[in-house]
Amino acid sequence: MRKVFFLAVFTIGLLASTTMTAQKVNMERYITLAVKNGEAINLDFKAYTPGTPVKIVSGSNIRNITVGTKWYDISFTFTAHSSEMKVYGDVSGFACNDNGEKVTAIDVSHNTQLETLYCYKNQLATLDVSNNKQLKELGCFDNKLTALDISNNMLLRKLSCSYNRLTVLDVSNNVKLKELSCSGNKLTTLDISNNEQLTELGCSHNWLTALDISNNEHLTELDCSHNRLTILDVTKNAKLTELDCYDNKLTALDVNNNTLLVELNCSENQLAALDISHNTQLVKLSCSENNLTALDVTKNTLLKRLDCYGNNLTVLDVSKCTQLTRLFCASDRLTTLDVSSNKLLKELYCHGNMLTTLDITKNTLLTKLNCFGNKLTTLDVSKCTKLINFDCSSNQFSSLDVSNNTLLKKLNCYDNAFTTQALDDIYCQLPNRNDSTQMGLIKPIYDYESKNAYIVDATNAANATAKNWRVQYYNKDNTDIPATKGQYNCNSTGVAEEATVDEHVSLQEKK
Repeated sequence: MRKVFFLAVFTIGLLASTTMTAQKVNMERYITLAVKNGEAINLDFKAYTPGTPVKIVSGSNIRNITVGTKWYDISFTFTAHSSEMKVYGDVSGFACNDNGEKVTAIDVSHNTQLETLYCYKNQLATLDVSNNKQLKELGCFDNKLTALDISNNMLLRKLSCSYNRLTVLDVSNNVKLKELSCSGNKLTTLDISNNEQLTELGCSHNWLTALDISNNEHLTELDCSHNRLTILDVTKNAKLTELDCYDNKLTALDVNNNTLLVELNCSENQLAALDISHNTQLVKLSCSENNLTALDVTKNTLLKRLDCYGNNLTVLDVSKCTQLTRLFCASDRLTTLDVSSNKLLKELYCHGNMLTTLDITKNTLLTKLNCFGNKLTTLDVSKCTKLINFDCSSNQFSSLDVSNNTLLKKLNCYDNAFTTQALDDIYCQLPNRNDSTQMGLIKPIYDYESKNAYIVDATNAANATAKNWRVQYYNKDNTDIPATKGQYNCNSTGVAEEATVDEHVSLQEKK
């Protein structure tokens, strides 16, 4: 019996000793930060195994925690009691992001088993990861890095080094790379010919004049916008679902092989033609500010958003695009626009064309309508009961009925043919916003020098202000027009004193 007892005691002691040993912090593996004394530093950690002990030291401030295989706590902070902070332990993932100027340097050379490092949005001028050959994910974007050597990190799968000051980036050794984001640097070249496993590439806002992606057949997302590309060949990238080549110098773009495209943004280039007849999966298309004279979207029946403004389009058939929720076809040369089939439309921007008619009676979900700068004489918005923002300026309206638009918050209606009576009617029809914290905003006049200034002055704008609306000039940066002189009563059945622009001019000539 005594033997059994002593054996049990020995076993318990051995287990306790083993547990204590297992919980001992590995002081030979550590990460060092240069920090701002007295500041709370954002930190997070994860380990290879559950119950991994980690020790954080900064001056007299010491804390021991236990870390598991998942991130410890995204909101964890540790206050610096000196200009240095050390994190000891078998940490496999380390994050010190979003500290800004509170973190100016990081040394990870003594944690060679590190697999994940997030040190973005700090003030790092250098970053040495040459000893971290196990690194699989590195996020160091939004720092002040002028160089980044990742030649030893051959297991790297994700790299985000955007918005630094890099002029060169060599990823030739990183053949396992699947996601690369290097936008917002000063790169003039980018060789990704060895990165055949790439699925996502973001290299926007650089100085690239060429980009060869012929070896990257697994690419599904490509953002090369805001560069200086004159040619972009995506014919080998049949798996692309998102392509953003906005703001380059492309004169041609062949997307016939990219039948899986869901989003395409090729705006602000020099395209004279764009064939999207094979891209039947497109949901978002932006091809604005090019030199397009024609655009056929009849095959793109899944389109929900179409931006094609700033081209030379004279015709646009969107009758087959019944899923459209946003249409931006402003500043083209359209003389007609039929949106009767687009019953899901919520935003319509067709300003700056040559439209003489516009039927939106079927577009009952509209919340935003910009049709200014056309030749419209009438417009029925009575069915658009969800309308919030409405700009019908610079047309030829003599009257406008907004009595059904009870959600209206903003109305621009300057430079039309409204009489004093017509404007007074509009003021009276505006919805009462006294129960709202946000005032309504109506702009019936461009500026104080406008030729219809005397008409606006003769109205009773108090009918609008009484309902929590501001009556302002359009071109005066939120400047309210002075108190008007009219006495029109919204409950009156009488007719306010009227004057048209032509009558006013004639009267002045007689004088």
